[in-house]
Amino acid sequence: MTHCDGGGRAALAAVAAVRAGYDGVRAYYLSFADWAKDESCPVVLNPQTR
Repeated sequence: MTHCDGGGRAALAAVAAVRAGYDGVRAYYLSFADWAKDESCPVVLNPQTR
């Protein structure tokens, strides 16, 4: 299962995994958006990237 913020990188990673020979690869579209909208899920910001 690949994941990212909006789905684009997850899709690219899934394609790369399939091309590398992995089976059953799936991409979780909008995975971080789903996580972030649930207030019970932790989100840790890296202060060095701000």
